[in-house]
Amino acid sequence: MNKLRSLTINGHQFPLSKLKDWFYGLRLQLIIPYVILTLAVSGIGIYIVTRLVTSSLRERFSNQLLEASRVAADGIVNREEAHLDNLRLMAFTEGVSNALETENRTELESLLFPLVVNENVQLLTLTDRNGIEILSIIQNPDTGDYANSFGADLSGLGLVRLPMIGFSDEVGDKFSAFDTTQIGTYLMTSAPVYNSQSQLVGVILIGSNVDSLVKTIKSQALADTILLDTSGHVLDSTFPFIDEGRNNLMLSPNEVEELVISLSKDVTISARGYEVFYSQLILRQKKVGFLGIALPTNFVVATESTSQVTLSIIFTLATLGIVVIGYILAVTIARPILRLRDAAVAVGSGDLDQRAHLSRRDEIGQLGHEFDKMVANLQDRTSELAQSEKLSAVGQLAAGIAHDVKNPLGVIKGLAEEIEENMPANSDSIQHLRVIQDNASRADAILNDLMTFSRQSAFEMKYQNICDTVHKAVRLTGYLARKGYVEIDVETKTDQIMTYFASQQIEQVLINLIQNAVQAMPEGGKLLIKVSEAFGNISISVADTGLGIKEENLRKVFDPFYTTKPEGEGTGLGLSVSYGIIKKHQGTIKVESVIGVGTTFLINLPQVESRLEGTNKHGH
Repeated sequence: MNKLRSLTINGHQFPLSKLKDWFYGLRLQLIIPYVILTLAVSGIGIYIVTRLVTSSLRERFSNQLLEASRVAADGIVNREEAHLDNLRLMAFTEGVSNALETENRTELESLLFPLVVNENVQLLTLTDRNGIEILSIIQNPDTGDYANSFGADLSGLGLVRLPMIGFSDEVGDKFSAFDTTQIGTYLMTSAPVYNSQSQLVGVILIGSNVDSLVKTIKSQALADTILLDTSGHVLDSTFPFIDEGRNNLMLSPNEVEELVISLSKDVTISARGYEVFYSQLILRQKKVGFLGIALPTNFVVATESTSQVTLSIIFTLATLGIVVIGYILAVTIARPILRLRDAAVAVGSGDLDQRAHLSRRDEIGQLGHEFDKMVANLQDRTSELAQSEKLSAVGQLAAGIAHDVKNPLGVIKGLAEEIEENMPANSDSIQHLRVIQDNASRADAILNDLMTFSRQSAFEMKYQNICDTVHKAVRLTGYLARKGYVEIDVETKTDQIMTYFASQQIEQVLINLIQNAVQAMPEGGKLLIKVSEAFGNISISVADTGLGIKEENLRKVFDPFYTTKPEGEGTGLGLSVSYGIIKKHQGTIKVESVIGVGTTFLINLPQVESRLEGTNKHGH
C-alpha cells in the first residue's frame, strides 16, 4: 500500500513533510506561546487601563498641581534673581554712586534709563541715605511708557529702612518683599549703594509689577496663579473677576497658621469649580507671602469619562500589531535555523561543500559562522586524513620494496667494486663497472629515501631550543645557498624558544625546504625564515622569491613521488617525508604560492612545557 505523501488543496500539492515541519516545527512553537502570552497580557492590560488607571487620575491631577506650583515658585525666584543681577549692574555702574551722593537726578537718569529699558525693568527707585526718593523710573503696565517721580519719603518702608541702618542677615544685605504703591503692587528687591570709600550713599530698589508677574507665571505653569500677602489676603490673581471670588481665594487666619508647607482646598469662581494648592513663598530664606495655583476640577471628571470602548480598540489594535511582529520575529529566527538544519543534513550526507552563509550579526549569525568554519575545518581534516592514508599505504609498499631490493643492490655494487679491483688498470671494462657502481649508488640513495619515508620507528624528543635547530639548518645549507646566489635571512623575536621536539627530524625538514627553495630560484633571490611563538604554538615560515607553484599542483606537493624537478634530480619524497615528520610532532605544514612571486611553507608545532629533568618522550 502506497503511503500518502502529499495533499492537494485548490489544485496545489503540499508535501506532507513540509506540513509536518510546519505543525511540529520551530516556527509554530515560537508563535503559539507568543500569541497566548500576548492575548493574556492584552486582556490584563485592558482591565488595568479601564478599571485601575482611571482611579489614579486624582493622583495625577494632584501631581500636576504640585508641578505647576513648583514651576510658579521657580518663576518668582528667577524674577527675584533677575532683580539682584540688575541691582548689581546698576549699583556698580560707573558714576552712579557719585550722582546718588550728590543727588544729581539728571545724571542718574542718563546713566540708568538705558539699562532700565534694555533690561525691561518695570520699577527703579533710588533714595538718599535718609530714605528720601531721589529718582523713580516707573513703567506704565498698560502702555509701556516710563514716568519719573521724586521727593517721596520712603524711610518708613522696610525695604529702604533695613539697608539704611546697615542691617545684614545670613544671606546678605539685600532684601525682597511685596509692596503696594499708588500704581499697583510690586515685587521689590532692594540693596544699599556705597561710594568708593565704602560709605552708604543711598538705597536702590527694583520691582516687577505683580499683575504682569502672575500672567507670566501662568504662561509658564499652565495654571491660574494667586499671590497672597503674609496675612493671607489676595494681592493679585489671573482670575478675570477677582472681586467675585476674592474672599473664596483668601486664606483664613487659621489656614495661614496651619499652612506650614502646603494646603489644598476646593473653591468656586464664576460658578466653576477649582482646586487651589497653596504654599509658602520664600525669598532670600524669608516668607514674603503665599503662592496659590488653581486648576479646574472638571479636568478630572472629563478624563475619568474617557471612553472604555476607545481604550479597548487601542489595546486590540496594539495586540494585533504585537502578534504580527511576533510572527515576523518567529519567522526571522526560524528561517536561518532551518537553513542551518538543511546544511547540517547535507554535510551529514557527505557534501562538505555546503555552507550556511548567514549574514547576521546576532547569535544565530555567529552560530552560522561557526558552522561554516567547522565544515571548512572538517573538509581540511578529511583531506589531511586522505593524505595520511595515502602516505601510509605508499609507506608500507615502499618499506617492502626497499627491504627486498636494497640487499641485491648492495651485492651488485660490492661485486662491481671487487671486479674493478681485480682488473688491469687499463682495461676498457673498468668504465662500465664504474657506471654500474654509480647507478647502484643512486638506486641505493633512492632506497634510503624510501626507507626514511616509510620508517615507523620512534625518534627521540628532547626539551630544547628550536632556534638553534633553525640556525644549524641554515648553516648546513649555506654553501648551497651561496652557490645559488640566494640570501637567507632568519628572523626571530627571541633567541630562545623552548619546546619538546626531535632536532634531527626538524633539521631534516628545514634542510629539505631550504634546498627546494634554492632550486626554485635559479636566478638567485631571497629566502626569509621566521620563527615565532603565540598562544601555545610555534610557527616557522620559509618564504622564497622563486618561480612559484601552479594552483592545480598545490594539493599534490606532499604526495609521495610527486616532483616538478627534471628527471633524475629528485625522488619526490622530500616533502612527503617532511609531512610525516611534522605530523609525528602533532603539528601541521601548509603551503601557499603565487606564480612569479614566490612560495611560503608554514609549519605549526605545539609548544610543550618543560617536564622533569631527564625525562624523554619516544614516539607518538
